Amino acid sequence: EKSCDWREVKTIVRSLNLNPTKDQLAQMLDEMEDPEPSAFIKYERLEEVLLKILLTKEYIPKTKRAPQEGEVDDYASNLLVRDSEETIVNAFKVLDTAKRGELEAEAFGNLMMKSGRPGEDFEREEVVDMIQAAADPDSGLVKYEDSLYVDQLAND
Repeated sequence: EKSCDWREVKTIVRSLNLNPTKDQLAQMLDEMEDPEPSAFIKYERLEEVLLKILLTKEYIPKTKRAPQEGEVDDYASNLLVRDSEETIVNAFKVLDTAKRGELEAEAFGNLMMKSGRPGEDFEREEVVDMIQAAADPDSGLVKYEDSLYVDQLAND
């Protein structure tokens, strides 16, 4: 029977041009998990969940409940499509208070780990990977205008 390690699901989902939050990914994994706990996800279960998402570019967890009065709906935005290059560059511009077209890699990494939204901060390992892909190795700067990294974020 075909299967994959549960830790590979994030890579598989992102390779399909989907961009779930950590909470959404955890919900997807819960839906894919076999009744008998295992470190592997069966292909049939992976396919069932991902086909629904790919058809609509939207993810609605089976366990979603309506928010109670005063609660924030953590799943208000269920769309999983990637942002355009223009949107990504505009986000970098917001972070670039000096308006230089570049960010210091360390400052960029710190910002990515402290978004202020529960479940949406990046883990240190993810940030290290981002910086390795984005920062110029000589200057340590993330140059975002006309950047191959921005192109990869939008299109890979």
